Amino acid sequence: MTLQTVFITNRELNRGKDRKKRLFGKGRAKYGAIHLADAQQREKQKARKYKINNKITRTRKTIKKTYQLELQPTDQHSNYLQQLVANADNDRPWVFFLQGNNQTLSKNLVK
Repeated sequence: MTLQTVFITNRELNRGKDRKKRLFGKGRAKYGAIHLADAQQREKQKARKYKINNKITRTRKTIKKTYQLELQPTDQHSNYLQQLVANADNDRPWVFFLQGNNQTLSKNLVK
């Protein structure tokens, strides 16, 4: 089994035009709602060209690790967590990380 990352938050869902970029907003969800999301790690490759002189051009490739969050339906939270615990047979310890301390979500997911 690969590394499983589950994101649990009390933040509101982002309904704006940048929802694909940021699934959750800055404010708290109404009525004490909790949202669960799968965090799938992705590697994003960028290639940048730069000139050494007028005749020579080099390309530098960098790989940035990012996460894609997939929201779990609220009525499926219990089933999702039960399946997650039942299938945790990889002999890895569980880590619970509390996000906060004025750091961005993307920075904390990479941690």
